[in-house]
Amino acid sequence: MRTLCLAPGTIKYLVDGIIRRKSRILTFSCVTNGSICNKDIIHNFNRLAHYIANEFKGLYTEKGLRNIGSISISNDKYHSGINLDKTASFYRKYANKHIVIVNYPLSKANGLPAS
Repeated sequence: MRTLCLAPGTIKYLVDGIIRRKSRILTFSCVTNGSICNKDIIHNFNRLAHYIANEFKGLYTEKGLRNIGSISISNDKYHSGINLDKTASFYRKYANKHIVIVNYPLSKANGLPAS
């Protein structure tokens, strides 16, 4: 499995290809450490979520249509100096109604979401 950083050009390329080929993608998610706030990234995630919602709307409940895409902003010991709330606010401001932004701190002990 290849890990991609939040590279706007790569995300645009992937979204363009999915839409052009009318690929059957029903959900998507992204986990970021919160260090990148980029309007092009959220614009392309919005395009992808809009495509999925319109192309496959018969498969979703109303609640499901609100959860097609997810951007999770996590924190770990390698990225602890980042303001997660600022990043979450940025993506919430620009995300469309089909994308959920999740901001959760990780436990310092085990790297899992803190409870």
